[in-house]
Amino acid sequence: MANSYLKPSAITAECLRVLHNNLPFVANIDKQHDKETEFGGQKRGSTLRIRLPNQYTVRETWGINAQDQSESSVSLVIGQVRGVDMNFSDADLALEIDEFSRRFIAPAMSVLASKIDHYCYEKAIEGTYNLVGTAGTAPGTVATWMSAMQKLHESVAPPAPRKAILNPAAEAATIDGLKALFNSSKEISNQYVNGAMGHAMGMDFYMSQNVKQLTCGTRDAADTADIHASTPTTEGTTSIRVDNLSNEETVKAGEVFTVAGVYKVNPETKESTGALQQFVVTDDTDITGTDETFTVSPALYSTGAKQNIDAMPEDGATVTFVGTASTTYPQNLVFHPEAYTFATANLEMPSDVSFKAQMAQDGINIRILRQYDINSANYPMRMDCFFGFLAQRPEFGCRVIG
Repeated sequence: MANSYLKPSAITAECLRVLHNNLPFVANIDKQHDKETEFGGQKRGSTLRIRLPNQYTVRETWGINAQDQSESSVSLVIGQVRGVDMNFSDADLALEIDEFSRRFIAPAMSVLASKIDHYCYEKAIEGTYNLVGTAGTAPGTVATWMSAMQKLHESVAPPAPRKAILNPAAEAATIDGLKALFNSSKEISNQYVNGAMGHAMGMDFYMSQNVKQLTCGTRDAADTADIHASTPTTEGTTSIRVDNLSNEETVKAGEVFTVAGVYKVNPETKESTGALQQFVVTDDTDITGTDETFTVSPALYSTGAKQNIDAMPEDGATVTFVGTASTTYPQNLVFHPEAYTFATANLEMPSDVSFKAQMAQDGINIRILRQYDINSANYPMRMDCFFGFLAQRPEFGCRVIG
């Protein structure tokens, strides 16, 4: 009887299943914009404009004050490709799908998933300015994780679902720190038997080895940085000029700092939360003198519907960075799925390739192509994922430093 060979659709479906199950971060974020990425397989990618909710002010008198609609948006760029390539023989394709998956698909999709998840996680950290925890100490207390939840509450993030991605050290510390506390018997049993957390403190916990390690720049910890005197901060700016720095030092994208006297406000009532607003540096910066302008997030608004701080930074206000210069810290993450978004694109399916398939699951698309190579007498096969990531509502996320 002739051999029965695995079909492209069977291999693609199995690849997609394994890939999806190995994306702890991407699998738990928003992917609703994936359906908008039908642009004919163009490898150049596309830019999606994602509308953010309108913001309004509330009047306190009878006189009407109609406000114009002023929708803002952010851009999700589909432009990243990650792929795995290998050679298959007819003998390989004669295997049962379970054996084929164990030998070939699982290791290939595992490394592909890690690369995709790590890239997206890194971009999430670079866009997330809320931060709690003690630099250099693995988070393992209720107080630390609830401080992250507090940040989300103060940003008026939806109450559920909330997700937490933590590295192995933070997972171990958290399980140990919670072992004596009251919890459901099912979750305690899961921690004891599997050494893993499930749902606790209002969050679903996931362990990932792809948690970003952020190395601070070489900025001198002994310097007392402050706001530059001659550059007043304007409404809506994403730049903050800082003085009293040292030449030829660096600040890295993802570093967080606060400015004395600049407090975060409730986005709806506009009352101060009593906590200093945190800012994240969005670009690597080389300090070329005693002062430097940093590009930051969020943009600064002290009045109006977009108000997020109670006052603009004043001349000489102290700037305090998180962490010690040239030191590496893991960046665990608590977030609502709407904080971040991920989308993949359908890729071209060449007409002259017979062994091909493309499938999507939960906003994750993968394409497989295989064709005979007359030069090597092999069957090279490529597996491609073409995607984009964006921190669309970063205020709905909070880093938990370790």
